[in-house]
Amino acid sequence: MTIERQVQLSNTFNEFRVAYNDVASGLTNAEATIVGITTTGSSSVYANTVQVGNLNVGGGRVLISGAPGSGVGALIQDDSGLTFNPSTNVLTAAGGVTTATLNATGNTTLGSGANNAVYYASNGSLILTSSGDASGTGRLQSNHVHATWHVGSGGDLETWATAKGDNADTHKVFAVANTNAPIDMMVVNQNEGANAYAEFIAIHATGNTADGWVSMGVNSTNYADGAFGITKADDAYLLYSAPVGTSESGDLVIGTSGNGTGNKIIFSAAGFDDPANNTQMVITPGQNIHIEIDTQSSNTTTGALTVNGGIGLVGNLNIGGNVAITGTITLGGGGNTVSTSSLQVDNPMIFVGSNNAADTFDLGFVGEYTSSGTKYTGLVRDANDSGIYKLFNGISAEPANTVDFTGASYSTLQVGALKAVDTTASSSNTTGALIVSGGAGIAGAVNAGGAIKTTDTTASSSTTTGALVVAGGAGIAGAVNIGGALTVTGAATFTGGLRAQEIIEDLVDTTASGNAVTLDYTTGGVFYESGTYSANFTVNITNVPTDNGRATTITYMVPQGSTGYIPTTLNVNGSGVTIRWPAGTAPTPTSSSGKIDIFTFTIYRRGGSFFSLANATLNF
Repeated sequence: MTIERQVQLSNTFNEFRVAYNDVASGLTNAEATIVGITTTGSSSVYANTVQVGNLNVGGGRVLISGAPGSGVGALIQDDSGLTFNPSTNVLTAAGGVTTATLNATGNTTLGSGANNAVYYASNGSLILTSSGDASGTGRLQSNHVHATWHVGSGGDLETWATAKGDNADTHKVFAVANTNAPIDMMVVNQNEGANAYAEFIAIHATGNTADGWVSMGVNSTNYADGAFGITKADDAYLLYSAPVGTSESGDLVIGTSGNGTGNKIIFSAAGFDDPANNTQMVITPGQNIHIEIDTQSSNTTTGALTVNGGIGLVGNLNIGGNVAITGTITLGGGGNTVSTSSLQVDNPMIFVGSNNAADTFDLGFVGEYTSSGTKYTGLVRDANDSGIYKLFNGISAEPANTVDFTGASYSTLQVGALKAVDTTASSSNTTGALIVSGGAGIAGAVNAGGAIKTTDTTASSSTTTGALVVAGGAGIAGAVNIGGALTVTGAATFTGGLRAQEIIEDLVDTTASGNAVTLDYTTGGVFYESGTYSANFTVNITNVPTDNGRATTITYMVPQGSTGYIPTTLNVNGSGVTIRWPAGTAPTPTSSSGKIDIFTFTIYRRGGSFFSLANATLNF
C-alpha cells in the first residue's frame, strides 16, 4: 500500500506523557515564556503552562501526569503542528511525522482538512477516510486496510492512471511497477483446516453474498466444506453465484477480445512448460473447438471426449476412426445422407422407412454406377405400383424418397431356388403368382401343381424350338393334352394305360447290303426294304435299350422276287440271337415278284440277354 506522508514516531505516547509530568513537576504553579529549557539527569520542571522555543531533555523524558477536566491547559504543542491531548490520548500531527515504526492501539489521525485521511481504529485497522493519501517506502502492517478512495502500490498512481487516459478512482486497488521480474497480488491462508481456503471475491450491491458474487481461490489440504462440495481438498476454483431471485440468466462468461491475432482460449493441464503436451483443448474464434487429447474410444465411457447425454449437431460430422453405436440411429428429414466406404451391421435386420406411415415413400436399396454418365440401380418397393419390388438399373435421376422409374431397365436376377408362395391363379399371361413378360428358360425339371399355360404360338420342330422349351425333363402329375403333334426323340414311358385315338408310326426305308440289313432302333420300329434279296439274309438290329424286363417289336417289310427269301440270322446290338418261329418251323417265303412278306421280331431282354420271337405274314 502507498502512503504519501511517511509517518515515523521515535517515542511512544506514554513516554511523551512522562516527559510532560517531569516538566510539570519542575514548573509547579508557574506561567512563563521561556526561550529554552535544558535539563540533565533527573531534573524536573513543574508548571501549569509552559511555552518554550526549545525543550531539551537530556537522557530523561517528558511526563504529563494529569490535566484538568476541560480546557486546553493539558495540551503539548509545537509550532510545526504536533499536539498531544492527554485527556483524549490523541496525538495529532499537522505536518510530516517521521519514525521507524508506528505502533498504535488507539486512533491515529494524520493531517487535517483534505489530508485527514489515515487513522488506526481501536481494532488495529488502518482506515483511509477521505481523499488524502498515506504513502511511504517502508512496510505497512495492519489487521485491516479500509480506503474510501483507493489503495495502491508503486509510484505516483494517480499520475500514472491519468497518463493512460484512465481515472484512478475506478481502480480501488492497483499496483504499478517497472521491473524485469514478476509482480503479483498474493492472498495466503496458512490454515489447513476443513473450512480453510484463500480466494479473491467480488460482490456487488450491498456486499452480501445473496446479492451475487464471483470468486477465484484455492482450498486447503483438508478442505471438506459440504456447502461447496463441487470442489475438494487442494482444488483451485472459479465460481459464480447470481443474485438470489434475479430475473437474469446469471451466466459466467469467459472470453477474449478481438484485438489479438489469434484470440484463442487455451486449456492446459499436467504442466506449464511443454505446450505441445500440456495443451488439452483450444477454442479458436469462429473456427473450431479442438481437443488435443488422443485417447481412443472403446465404449461410451472412454475416449478424448465422453458425453453422458446426447449431442446435437447442425452441420456435418466427419469421423476418422471407427464408429460403434450401441443405441438406435435415426435419420430424419428428406436429404440426410450417411456416407461410408464400407458398412458392417451386427444386427440381423436393417430397417428403413420408419416414418412412412402413409406409404408414400419407396423402400429399398440404391447404388450408383457410371455408364454414359451417372446411373442408379437398386431393389425398391414401388409405393405407387401396388408395392411391387423392382430390380432396376439405368435411372439418371438420383432417387430421394421415391424412384422415378421412367426410362428404367430391369436387371437380371440370378438365384439358386426361387419360391413363390402366392396362390393367385393364372388366367392369362399377365396374371398369376409368377408373371414373366419374356420367355422362361429352365434347364432343369419343372413341377407345376396347377396348369401351365403359354399364349406363345411358336411351333416346335425340335427339342429346342416351340413356345415351351425344356432342356431337361418335365414331370407332370396330371393329364397332358396336346392339340398338335407330339414328337418324342427319346423313349416314352407310360406307367399307366395308353389311350390313343390314332397311332401313326414312321416307316423307315432301308437298303440291304450283301444280303444283310441294319435296322436302327432309334430311327423307328417299322422298316421297308427298298431292294430284293438273292438269298436268305441277316438282320442286324442296333441301339436297342438294354434294360432288363423290357420288350420291343421291330417290323420289317421285304418285297420278294421270283424266288422268295427269309431272315435266317438275327443280331441284336452286335450279338447273335436265336430266331424262334412259331412251332419251331421257319416260314416259306412267297416266291412271286412284287409280293411283300412281313417279318416281325419281338425282342425282349431278361437276365442281361436278348431273346427274339419271330413271326411272318406272307404274300401281300
